[in-house]
Amino acid sequence: MTVPGTFDTSARELIHAGLQNLDEARSLFRQLSASGFDAARCGLLLDALQHVCDPDVALRIVTPRKLDDVTDSTVDIFIAFGDGNWPNRAVELLCEVEFTPLCSPVLLNKIGGIAEPRDLLRAPLLHLGDFEDWTRWMALANVENPDSERGIIFSDMNLVYSAAITAQGVAMGDELTCRKAMKAGQLIRPFDLSIKSPKSYFLVTDFAKIEHPAQLAFTEWLKSRLSQTRNA
Repeated sequence: MTVPGTFDTSARELIHAGLQNLDEARSLFRQLSASGFDAARCGLLLDALQHVCDPDVALRIVTPRKLDDVTDSTVDIFIAFGDGNWPNRAVELLCEVEFTPLCSPVLLNKIGGIAEPRDLLRAPLLHLGDFEDWTRWMALANVENPDSERGIIFSDMNLVYSAAITAQGVAMGDELTCRKAMKAGQLIRPFDLSIKSPKSYFLVTDFAKIEHPAQLAFTEWLKSRLSQTRNA
């Protein structure tokens, strides 16, 4: 997918600092490829692109099958979700992730409300790939003998969140990804308790590209937008 646009003034200035003129900057920064967003989290980047508006540049967004895949040689920078172990690559932590139960207020009313963690078991549990997140959260919440290995298992996080929004069950989600749905009242967080994911989001690139002015601009812009989103 190619999204027309460029970065804000501060990012443009970062590029210009290492270049002699605007024409050279535009030639260098005409296309940048970024990879690593799944369908759900790609929305974060697309929301941020509302703040960019110059038609001189194309930003190509690639969604790989696996979020820890950094093998595509056509990609300039990866937003990878993993344990941070990518040998022979420049790796920078972008953000850590915490998961907590999220559900639709419609579902909450349907099951008669939730007063304590065990009450979540009255609703279908929504899983991504396996039962690990729900098992860990139930243990942290001191729920005795929980039957967390039930419900619906999805292979795509976007489907998990879609099912939660449409009151099909309770999902383990993070407030960063689900921020828009939570602000709109589509998802609510019944408990403050959360578990830290063993994986985080990282920026991954080749060492040969790490000082590229366009890439530096993109990195600083992305981190700035992410910080603004989390603090909003």
